[in-house]
Amino acid sequence: SAEIAASVTPLDYGYAPFDLRRYDITPNSSGAATANTVTLKKLISASGTSTYRGVIKFVNTSGADTYYFDDIIDVKDGIELDLDGSTLNFSKAYASSDDAAGFIYAVNQFCLRNGTIVVDYDGSAGTNAGYAIKIGNRGDDGTYFQDSWDSDFTAPRGNIDIRNIKVRSNNPGGRAIQLLGGLQNVEMTNIEIDGEGALDAGISYEFGWATDEAATSDRQTSHAYNLRLNNITVENIDPAASSGFGLVIRGAYNVTVDGLYVRGAKGVFDGSPGEAAFYRPWDPRDLAGGKSNIILRNVVGSELTEVGMSLLGTVTGGYLAGVLTDADKIDLADYTLENVVLSAESGSSWGIQNSARVLTLRNVRITAFDRGVFSAGDGIWHDFDGLHVFDCEREAVLVSDSSAVLSPVRHKNVVIRNGEFKGNGTSVGGTNDQTAIRLDTSQGEIAYNIFGNDTETTQLHSVRLDAGCTNVFVHNNHTIDIAAGGTSYVHGSTSNSQQNLLVNNKGDASNSGAWEIPVISRVASSLQIINLPFALGDFADDAAADAGGISVHGLYRTASAVKMRVS
Repeated sequence: SAEIAASVTPLDYGYAPFDLRRYDITPNSSGAATANTVTLKKLISASGTSTYRGVIKFVNTSGADTYYFDDIIDVKDGIELDLDGSTLNFSKAYASSDDAAGFIYAVNQFCLRNGTIVVDYDGSAGTNAGYAIKIGNRGDDGTYFQDSWDSDFTAPRGNIDIRNIKVRSNNPGGRAIQLLGGLQNVEMTNIEIDGEGALDAGISYEFGWATDEAATSDRQTSHAYNLRLNNITVENIDPAASSGFGLVIRGAYNVTVDGLYVRGAKGVFDGSPGEAAFYRPWDPRDLAGGKSNIILRNVVGSELTEVGMSLLGTVTGGYLAGVLTDADKIDLADYTLENVVLSAESGSSWGIQNSARVLTLRNVRITAFDRGVFSAGDGIWHDFDGLHVFDCEREAVLVSDSSAVLSPVRHKNVVIRNGEFKGNGTSVGGTNDQTAIRLDTSQGEIAYNIFGNDTETTQLHSVRLDAGCTNVFVHNNHTIDIAAGGTSYVHGSTSNSQQNLLVNNKGDASNSGAWEIPVISRVASSLQIINLPFALGDFADDAAADAGGISVHGLYRTASAVKMRVS
């Protein structure tokens, strides 16, 4: 039988096999930790002899039972742990075998549900020691699940379901849940994490190794896909930790997060392609899916001390630093954010930091960061609808021409609609910083936005286009007020419109620079009356107008004669 194979002897035959009341596993006694650990390992350890597959239930007789353990539990495939509302408490002194391990450690076909995991442990003397829960492994890391090279497996590892679980851990630099390698079909639902001011991150994923060449730069990599995280709460992450985020995803794709709340951390979410950069994936599916599909919905972050959400689609440095071309380092991730609220403590960095190929924002509210949205020059597509940014120290939105990879940067497409931008530019570092929306090396549309408070004191400019912008259509916005001495719409060039168009903006519509402002016409009686709310450039002929930036069919004048450029 499975009990004979596991070398366990029942103590009470009145209970069914693999009901823990049948064995020497005792609740509510810290002194039973060693015996509990030995018995549980016999029943479910991947390194043991048990042949059992199925449910292990920690019966919660009192309604508040705690089971104590004092070592890593490496869980074989096909096990479901039902805590029945009880608590599993893990406490021990650090040992080198704890490195790269979790107290509950599984890699495949595993379920964990309905209870609390408490970790009382200091693994800071080791390397990645003492995660509360670890799923998957990478190569030959650590003591458990050695030789985790994904190309050796007949099928991808994964099929993990963790739900209705609370985790509390005081492990300095540890993580509540760590995922590694080429996992597929991982779902976590109703997870609450308290980092007790000690954890480095709440939940974290990183790519794995598929092959084991001696030089890491020659290895093929494995990447998780089909990750679903629902109703996740993370609190009290160490703000001085190297990560400091509630959720970290590095090198996965087809990821959906729906319901994420993070309080008291550096930031909510850290997403990136990871060092592997999807450069040499082992599974062909990773080539098709590795550059898209990271979606975060219904996210709230509060008491954040640095970047609210880091959304990177580029790679710099790492083990492939001397191998990747510039083209290999960019366009490695796309992100979609829906219904997001981020608020910062004083002195925080950016609400959203972006270098993705595509960034889509829907109904996002950002308050009191250094900048609201900062997008580096590596990204291309920016589609923001319903972005609300208040009381940031500098720009609400800055789409920059700075890049750690590309020189020169590519032209970007930016659409910002139906937003609200008030009270930004609170830390005066220059008039450019006191701007709601500032673009460089961009084209696109800024429309149907509201700028300024009734008595705006810090935001000098609603929109500022730096010299690299072309074909930006700014229309149907409303500026309630701007700070004293400001100008609502600023064009970076005073001589060349570069086809940047300013139309039908209400409230304070003051402007400067070489905007193209179309003729506004109205009919009075039988006369056509043309109102030109701007000064026409004075050019001798079409050739001179062309050199001065007037487009075909654009207006200019020669002395008092108004002309239209036709060639």
